[in-house]
Amino acid sequence: MSVAATVPDLLDRLEDSGLVEAEDVLSLRRWADDRRAGLGQLAQEVLARNLLTGYQLREVAAGRAARLTLGPYRLLDLLGEGGMGQVFHARHTRLDREVAVKLIRPEKVARPAVVERFRQEIRAAARLSHPNVVLAFNADEADGLHYYSMEYVPGADLGRVVADRGPLPVADAVGYARQAADGLQHAADLGLVHRDVKPANLLLTPDGRVKVLDLGLALLSADAGPDVAPAGRTVMIVGSPDFMAPEQVRNPLTVDVRADVYALGGTLFYLLTGKPPVAGGTIEEKVRRHLTDPPPSVQEHRPEVPPDLDAVVRWMLAKNPADRPPSPAVASAALAPFAPGGSGKTVLPVPAPAAPPPDPLSAIELVADPPAAPASSPPIRSSRRRGPTGAVAAVVGLLVAAGGLVLLAPHLQLGSPPADLPAAFSNSVGMKLVRLDGGGVTLGSPAGEPGRGVDEASSTVEVAGPLYLGATEVTNGQYLTVVGQSPSKWAGRMRDAKSVPVDSVTFAEAREFCRRLTIKDRDRRPGWAYRLPTEAEWEYAARGSTTTPFWAGDRLTFGDTGVFTPDPGEPLPRGAETGMPHPAGDTRANPFGLFDVCGNVWEWTADGVLRGGSWREPAGRCRSASRKPADPATRADDAGFRVVFAPVRSPKR
Repeated sequence: MSVAATVPDLLDRLEDSGLVEAEDVLSLRRWADDRRAGLGQLAQEVLARNLLTGYQLREVAAGRAARLTLGPYRLLDLLGEGGMGQVFHARHTRLDREVAVKLIRPEKVARPAVVERFRQEIRAAARLSHPNVVLAFNADEADGLHYYSMEYVPGADLGRVVADRGPLPVADAVGYARQAADGLQHAADLGLVHRDVKPANLLLTPDGRVKVLDLGLALLSADAGPDVAPAGRTVMIVGSPDFMAPEQVRNPLTVDVRADVYALGGTLFYLLTGKPPVAGGTIEEKVRRHLTDPPPSVQEHRPEVPPDLDAVVRWMLAKNPADRPPSPAVASAALAPFAPGGSGKTVLPVPAPAAPPPDPLSAIELVADPPAAPASSPPIRSSRRRGPTGAVAAVVGLLVAAGGLVLLAPHLQLGSPPADLPAAFSNSVGMKLVRLDGGGVTLGSPAGEPGRGVDEASSTVEVAGPLYLGATEVTNGQYLTVVGQSPSKWAGRMRDAKSVPVDSVTFAEAREFCRRLTIKDRDRRPGWAYRLPTEAEWEYAARGSTTTPFWAGDRLTFGDTGVFTPDPGEPLPRGAETGMPHPAGDTRANPFGLFDVCGNVWEWTADGVLRGGSWREPAGRCRSASRKPADPATRADDAGFRVVFAPVRSPKR
């Protein structure tokens, strides 16, 4: 249908649209007749009376009024358009609520499996409730078109803001990045990884609030098919090539929240410089630079940026996920000194690229990192910040072949471990530690495992040994002996307070305990120290060579193989006490001789992630694969830790 060419034609289309009341159309007809108005004058009058928006008027005039209704929504304006589809300002006709509606391109949801994934992702995103996240309402289909509705946020995305204003003031840019980190941390706490953090997905409201957009949608790009690079090469892209993390090239479906940290670092680089962190070029060239080029320096573009802030940005842009901040919360804390009202000097460890990071706990320290994996093994899933260890040689190869891009995993070389290691020992504070010799283990959980989280992708890794792991969680008595005071909220309520796992410990306090215990037990074995286990080490130990959801099989038995919150009506042992932690070692040991790996208290790992579930969680949250990303400052009454005793390296300053 052609565009309305006369006043009567436009008036007829207004009447037929159903968008304008009949009496309003009649009034317009009389007005046009009285003034002998032209087509342009009539259009201006429609807008002046607020009968339609400019976008609606153009659609009606073009004969496309039917497109302005999508299910229960009336489309008011086109806000933007991108690779995923179009975004509209809309109004729910029954609820009279203004929303934003994203209409997904048909090719993105062409297969039933993709449609189901789309709905699952939106359902997951709808659980989010945070001032720095755009709220998702629902996903639906109308006339074969898939869409989802979300909170309408007035303002502009940060990509547009920088395009209009140029590079932002340092404090503003950092403040916006910290707000985005807060929103991403909330999503991570509920098991969601964004995978497409970029300036265009961060909305800035008129009152200065940043809201993260499009959580849960990036995977649709992977389901829809690969992007095609020049010369027929295919590259599976999940995320935007300007900001995507290197690991998203290797396996975009199994990345964790550290990919969001990388993309947020690239976004902050853009806010400060007006340029993405990799130079322009084709998709293939950008991907190659993400994989191989060292993290760029903000100071090269803006010399006035504080050196410590430059270091934080490069930390976030580290190529290896293990060398980045382990969570958005840690990145936000590192950025805090440069936000409005900050001191201008970071207080967290910020390693230079490819160099070991300093530890924030004390100048008197031993930095104990897990031994690296043998050259034949794939990389261990870990978000520990570390540089190369000892004589480690890392070789990264990028193969560009007709089938796509392949990243060769780092090859790590180690010396031989000492042979005079007992199977177990008790240290100076009465803590029993069990030797683990390392080996292959399948981390995560298979699809369909009851209670499975979205961040439990299965992967087989090699955990290097030997190392020692505490047979139990650190008890309140052991913590008191080493630190002198305890943060425990449960100790005062228990009959045998010293035997109960210490609780309410922050990540930093758990690491400080390890440092002090190393000093206290310094003569045990020169060159070794206490630390927190990595996630890979923890899960390897918890599984005890099993592959079932729990080391004991497909289910837990309260008081025998785990301490958790039983289902209502579940039979319990006589005298069983629920709703509280139990003494450490109160349940049976797993095949490696470790107690309480299923429940009792969550346990901090070196990655800043809690593992193992707790007395407060159902059995499904106490599986060997269960993870709980947490703010390092978290002080929960069901969170404690256990320690590793392992070889150390001296930090290079």
